[in-house]
Amino acid sequence: MHLVNRFCEEKPTLTFEYDEHTPWGRGLSSEEILNNFMELQERLKQYSISTQYLDDENSK
Repeated sequence: MHLVNRFCEEKPTLTFEYDEHTPWGRGLSSEEILNNFMELQERLKQYSISTQYLDDENSK
């Protein structure tokens, strides 16, 4: 996920996965991790918390 937002609509991929059953409980699936990450990124953008989107906004 370190290459997220290289392109506008690109969905990141994971380079790892958790076991379904872990010592700390149920592991999240790759899809759940990505969905949580994308939701977090959207909320950061929505509330202008991240500076990552400043260039995007200035270039419009």
